[in-house]
Amino acid sequence: MGFLFSKLISAFFLPPFNALLLALIGLYCLKKRPRLGRGLILISLLAIAFLSLPLTAHYLEKTLPHHYSAFEKFPDHDRQKTAIVILGAGLYEKAPEYGEDTLGGHALERVRYGAKLHRETGGPILVAGGRPTKTELSEGEAMKRVLTREFHVPVRWVEDRSNTTFENAKFSYEMLSREGIDHILLVTHASHMPRAQSIFEKSGFTVIPAPTMLPQKQEITLFHLIPSAGALSKSSFVFHEWIGRLWYWMRTCSTASKI
Repeated sequence: MGFLFSKLISAFFLPPFNALLLALIGLYCLKKRPRLGRGLILISLLAIAFLSLPLTAHYLEKTLPHHYSAFEKFPDHDRQKTAIVILGAGLYEKAPEYGEDTLGGHALERVRYGAKLHRETGGPILVAGGRPTKTELSEGEAMKRVLTREFHVPVRWVEDRSNTTFENAKFSYEMLSREGIDHILLVTHASHMPRAQSIFEKSGFTVIPAPTMLPQKQEITLFHLIPSAGALSKSSFVFHEWIGRLWYWMRTCSTASKI
């Protein structure tokens, strides 16, 4: 319930919902305050168009601090003692071609890189992700199935109670600390890594960032000025990450004030 409530609240601040909500307010105002109503509708349309430009999404992504992999700098003799923690990123629910819940695109990107790290280090894998929408499989269970069946990589631990990054870190530490493991290679998207690393370190881990989908330099072309759904999705993701960091900062400040 808490997960769904937090998602609903965050939706109010994310495009395109926030812009559409502004347009609805504008429609409501049209009769009594037509100039204000028309202005709000125009702002809403311009905001959606602006955020749908690949050029906008490109520069918005640059506002996020990105962590590049520190894995290459990690001493070889420590790699065998370090767990690989792969964070979930959503399911493709009731996939008809697979006959069950399976991983969505973002989760597959993380799992693929986690499998590569295992082959290079031999480190044991923990997959983390719960069941926020009451699916048949948890994200952790689905990740394990894909890793073992398709990538032929073993998974030692499945953390399937968490629905947030905070819970990912808390429950993962509970499992791994019992095994005497507090060093991890943390696998998530590059844009999510700064927040995830901070949360996992505060939970007690020594974290070696192992991000995937690193930002790349792009040559700006005319196609960057053509609106697209993909660009709007990227813009929305940047808003989501900044909201997440703001919430994390507020939560940290609130906790500190009680100490």
